[in-house]
Amino acid sequence: MEILGGLMRFWFCLWILGMAGLVAAPPAEDAVKKLPNPRQANGSWVLDQSGLLDRHKEQINDILSALERDTTAEVAVVVLPTIDGIVPKEFATALFNHWGIGKKGKDNGLLILHILDARRIEWETGYGLEGIIPDATSKFIQMEITVPHFKAGSLSDGHLESVRVVDHLLRNPETPRDSLLTLQQIAPGTYVDEIDESKFIHTDFRPTMAETTQSYGKWLLLVPAVGFLFMGYWLIRFLINLRRDPYVRHNKEYMGSWPLYVGGFVLLTGIPWFLGLFTYVWDGAVAFWSGLLAYIPYAVLLALQRKKWLQKLRRQARQCKSCGTEMGWLPESREDQHLEPGQIAEERIKTRDYDVWVCPSCAEVRVDGYAGALSGAGSKCEKCSYQTYQLVNSQTVRAATTSNSGLRKDHYKCIHCSHARTVEVTLPQISESSSSGSSGSSYSSSSSSSSSSSGSFGGGSSGGGGSGSSY
Repeated sequence: MEILGGLMRFWFCLWILGMAGLVAAPPAEDAVKKLPNPRQANGSWVLDQSGLLDRHKEQINDILSALERDTTAEVAVVVLPTIDGIVPKEFATALFNHWGIGKKGKDNGLLILHILDARRIEWETGYGLEGIIPDATSKFIQMEITVPHFKAGSLSDGHLESVRVVDHLLRNPETPRDSLLTLQQIAPGTYVDEIDESKFIHTDFRPTMAETTQSYGKWLLLVPAVGFLFMGYWLIRFLINLRRDPYVRHNKEYMGSWPLYVGGFVLLTGIPWFLGLFTYVWDGAVAFWSGLLAYIPYAVLLALQRKKWLQKLRRQARQCKSCGTEMGWLPESREDQHLEPGQIAEERIKTRDYDVWVCPSCAEVRVDGYAGALSGAGSKCEKCSYQTYQLVNSQTVRAATTSNSGLRKDHYKCIHCSHARTVEVTLPQISESSSSGSSGSSYSSSSSSSSSSSGSFGGGSSGGGGSGSSY
């Protein structure tokens, strides 16, 4: 049974990991497929689901169309209210490759991605542009041009000025980096954009229940099986223990009720997915959290019932092992005469609780011990073996500093046999607080080289380069 219990715990850990994967942020490669391709939709280079680029959208499109006509380079500008928790760099790389920004074979594309709720800008470049716009240059443009406008509330102007600089740089690759600052025509804060959430177009990047079940359908069939497996495991243990002594059954139930909690959790959170196999209407995350809310009253009721059941087992009559007569339970006021002094000490500090049973026929005494209300308040004494070993006080001998570790002495004493011991504890050296700004650039060790152009962009691939900045 113990081996089976270990296997059950192992399966529960796998279940938790699987559930976490289903309700976590969706894979970027799947999420980007839900965005409309602006080139295919209306021949635009801009996808703005926030309405912030309304003032300059036409002007940005004109600049990027002329740039593509004269140099074949393709630049896409995307502004999104949110990407539902997906890592911006991963989203930018996936979107770049999905649309195929840049010409096939030249990979001369650039994606400018702006996520409003994350206050994040990400640039993703193709291999063909990494020589003209290396990561350091894209970071320079962001920090010196884009971010100052964004911080001043000039979001639309920030994008327009960034596009102007990119246009100039791709046409004049030898331009010194510092000279790019002189190209700005609008100062930050000249026009402050008001964010109107009523204009937001919200794309739900989370997988639908149909998509989830399509991907994990066969595995989700195991959901009820796993849940009932835990319930069945508890039932088998319960039936085996029925013939045992009430004290043994109490201890088995005290430590062995976890399959009921686990089984209920698996069934209540997993059945919505299982039903989704047939209905295809549930949203994965909504289904999980709905099941979790249903699990809370289940767990509370189970805890209350378990408490009653354990109390009933404690008061269930014992049979005398000597004569077979039903033994009588002694109340607290009369049990101390049958307890050892160490047991009385344990009850006094509530680390252990004892029940005393006496046979009316042969006067045999039985003492059953249980975990006390404050079982963690004391440890087992190394001399008398009672759970009466407690921390009396702590004394700091040497305080820790930023240059040296400290020393503390913890004094322990057994309240039963008075055995005492002092333990020296080394206090860790205090680390100096320091703050350092990160470069903000994101790099990818590898990138997908597959092109998924829908016939609108040129079929380019991301080189994994670029940079990102927060504002």
